[in-house]
Amino acid sequence: MESAVAKEKKKLTLSLKSTIIEDAKAYAREQNTSLSLLVEAFFEKLTAHKNPEQNAAPQLSPQLRELSGVISVPDDFDYKDEIAAYLSEKYK
Repeated sequence: MESAVAKEKKKLTLSLKSTIIEDAKAYAREQNTSLSLLVEAFFEKLTAHKNPEQNAAPQLSPQLRELSGVISVPDDFDYKDEIAAYLSEKYK
């Protein structure tokens, strides 16, 4: 669980080549995310070795974090059975 300090957002100004900026913006649009989230995820990965708590949990992409909790499945759901059934039907 993030602390109040960790949730605080601050503005950061970066100076980059204009071509890099445009390419990064296009990539962010293609990934349905923001450039800020991409940069934040990059810095999190870059500095993860300094925060052992952060290393304990797997890092999720901004897209996965956004999707987290969107669907729910029954407690007895077995994804392996579902995959087997799907493949069995697909390759009949």
